[in-house]
Amino acid sequence: MKRFTPSYLPQKRLYQGIAKFSPMVKGKILDLGCGSKPYKELFEYTKYIGIDTANSGHPHQDSAVDIYYDGQEMPFEDNSFDAIICFQVIEHISNIDFTLSECKRVLKKGGLLLITAPLLWPEHERPYDFRRWTSIGLKEHMQQANFEILRHSLSGTPFDVITAFALDYLWSKSPGKWRSKALKIITWIANTATECLNKFDQRSFEENRTTYFDNIIICESRDD
Repeated sequence: MKRFTPSYLPQKRLYQGIAKFSPMVKGKILDLGCGSKPYKELFEYTKYIGIDTANSGHPHQDSAVDIYYDGQEMPFEDNSFDAIICFQVIEHISNIDFTLSECKRVLKKGGLLLITAPLLWPEHERPYDFRRWTSIGLKEHMQQANFEILRHSLSGTPFDVITAFALDYLWSKSPGKWRSKALKIITWIANTATECLNKFDQRSFEENRTTYFDNIIICESRDD
């Protein structure tokens, strides 16, 4: 996470949020949509398998994928994993209900599913960006898929969101030559100032806030 990039605040808040829940997740872990496995270091595991689709909205030259699949039926036996983690992925899955049913199938009884999903973030990885989630909508969807919600949290503050969206727009409209110099300085100042604002106004971290980047939710697989 580099302070002079526009993604600094959302990436930092997401990492901090996942780190809060990671001690609950142990054993044999499946990382669904793993990419480069950027959060692997947060988990204690006996085995860690990363699965992803080759046909996605981003290149895979930096990925650490163990198994590529077609995004349909997962290539695992029933009751194979103690936990599944899935970070910033479900907005890119067209048939989310089928994927959740596959998660239930390959999870052991009482297995855990740790998911993050964005509420506020620009469209990305087109054309594979299908939805955003409110906290209420995500909870309801997980319950309908027969998962019991254990904990839910939010990442990012209103100040973070304003700064990140402004910087994302600025970077998207700036020529490369200027972007590499002056814009990095502006971005560093903006990100630093925003973190100072958050320290002075702790209300920005209230759990009932309505402006934030991502939902973080951990669920337990229930009997059908």
